[in-house]
Amino acid sequence: MDKEAHHAELSERFERARRAAQGRWREIFIACGIDEAFLSRRAGPCPNCGGRDRFIFDDKFGAGNFFCRGCGPGDGVELIARVNGISRTAALAQVESFCGIDVPVEPVKSVREAQEDASLPVAFHLKLWAQARPVAPADPVWKYLVNRGLDPANAGSEIRCHTALFVSDSEEETETVFPAMLSRVTDAEGIVTALHRTYLTEEGMKAPIESPKRVTPGKIRGAAVELGNPGAVLGVAEGVETALAASALFGFPVWAALGASNLAAFEAVPAGVKKVVVFSDNDANFTGQAAAFELARRLSLSGLTVEVKVPDAVGEDWLDVLNSKNRGSKPGFNANSV
Repeated sequence: MDKEAHHAELSERFERARRAAQGRWREIFIACGIDEAFLSRRAGPCPNCGGRDRFIFDDKFGAGNFFCRGCGPGDGVELIARVNGISRTAALAQVESFCGIDVPVEPVKSVREAQEDASLPVAFHLKLWAQARPVAPADPVWKYLVNRGLDPANAGSEIRCHTALFVSDSEEETETVFPAMLSRVTDAEGIVTALHRTYLTEEGMKAPIESPKRVTPGKIRGAAVELGNPGAVLGVAEGVETALAASALFGFPVWAALGASNLAAFEAVPAGVKKVVVFSDNDANFTGQAAAFELARRLSLSGLTVEVKVPDAVGEDWLDVLNSKNRGSKPGFNANSV
């Protein structure tokens, strides 16, 4: 079947399922694994991306419609796809099955095709996020965090494990898949703008490719990986691992701005935060310190209390500090170099 015919057939399936599901979306969602607590028709947490009051299921057009300030609006098929980490076509098949509609057998796609399928209306980074799963014991991300000297139990909801993420290696001129740690990047409006990717081996080491750390296309300037819900105090650091380390050392949430230049531009301070602690790297060329103090200057002018913390030793970041502290009490940690 050519692409045009396939698209027409798929459109017909979606319309037939929408008609059959009208007025039944609540029970369909529950049958597809979405907790009914998310379906109260009042603003609350999103079953896909969390938060506190960013999501509402209103079924506005009779197609299971919802709105989320974090991961965007969609219909019932889209919600099932996101929450369960499957494609829209797979989610459609679940709706068809529930409604008693015969489900056609679809050919299995390769990993690359599934990740790059332009027929899926969700943004590329949201598709990848939906394909990933929360960090769990013995998965590659869990092993990676342990190898870095971090407690994987503190990874939270903004870090996930993708078991087979497509990657091109221009140096080797190869195309393959690796497990990856995905970290979700969110801007000041609570919108997911990009994903930070760390490609890994099954043993939890960085993948043997050029630039194992990459970011999907999208805005990261001023945004951050929001690692925890802050109270009156919020920390900000450069990298994800550094932020997790600083949080472990000081006991409050620390967000990752993803690099010195983005640290200087950070602006996603949530309401209710009174103090920001900026965790700088101690760079020999002062790049990290300059970015940290630039951010501190700008935030202090907005009325916030700001403190900058820098490791004592030149060349160290806060992950180095954590590993130095733990080295005597937790043997076996491997501070795999950045």
